[in-house]
Amino acid sequence: MIRTLSKIAGLFCLLLHVTALPAQFKNKATLEPVKETGFYSIYVSPELSGYVKTDFSDLRIMDEEEKPSAYIVREYVTRQFDSVRTILKIISNTITDSGKSVLIIQNLSAVRYLTALAFILRNNAVSRAVDVSGSDDKIKWYSIVENGIIGNKYIKDTDKYLEVIDMPPSSFKYFRVTVYNGTKDPLDILSAGDYYSFQYKWNNPYTLNPESGYRQVDSADGWSYIFVHDSLLFHKVMINMKMIVPGFYRRNCALLVNGKAVTNFSISGDSLVSRPVPLFNAGDWVVKIYNGDNPALKIRSVYTFQLDNRIIAWLDSGKAYHLEMND
Repeated sequence: MIRTLSKIAGLFCLLLHVTALPAQFKNKATLEPVKETGFYSIYVSPELSGYVKTDFSDLRIMDEEEKPSAYIVREYVTRQFDSVRTILKIISNTITDSGKSVLIIQNLSAVRYLTALAFILRNNAVSRAVDVSGSDDKIKWYSIVENGIIGNKYIKDTDKYLEVIDMPPSSFKYFRVTVYNGTKDPLDILSAGDYYSFQYKWNNPYTLNPESGYRQVDSADGWSYIFVHDSLLFHKVMINMKMIVPGFYRRNCALLVNGKAVTNFSISGDSLVSRPVPLFNAGDWVVKIYNGDNPALKIRSVYTFQLDNRIIAWLDSGKAYHLEMND
């Protein structure tokens, strides 16, 4: 299950030397020794991707007895929530005889007026009705929100998620959140804060591949052909072309892999020439740029990117493991 990723014990590094195999799998790379039994993450470097198919179907993790270990390939999480400001204190979290979860939250935020309450919950696939009340003395309570809904936001990137309850601006010292569970089990609420206590941070999901070689041919038929060559069969989901810019321009382009057009896109002088493309790993490929009656664009460099992937596997201490690739 994906939640076991929180128990990842370490990060393997491939040895720089990849050896050739005479058998069905053509290449082999040794992994560092396993010091502790558990889940491990193997970084899919551009060099490693250059030896395996885009679906990783020709990759095996083998132990010293040539027995394979199961693994999954997981894309790097691109968004994560991060606590950056004051968190509201949960004074109590109780369950009543009628099956209601009642949380008393103290407003310790420097922001006097709160416009939303944020909660970190463990993953779930259910919904619950919720009421929010406010008080300055924990004796007299006043309604703020009635019949709100939380839950039912199962996500795959992590075993936790951010839930927000919007409300009118409120300056109470205490908030009472009542969750109606009925005869069902309660939700696991881990922490609370004002909405601005939890912000999303963006993690770059791409890994830069080594620079590609290229040759440009400007044809009399109005097309420029960029013949690109990569030293290995790197996985590619993004291409970036730098060029000598002739002022304002706009061109239609096509990406050809194995002689077939796999996607069309446009480039223009008012945007970065960096485009996502369908996943491919050809060593030689072509970008066609339609110039029409306009002067040909001059390419300065070609770069590609792959997704930042991890191979996750359960490995036993005391065993020697290696990768077999490229069958």
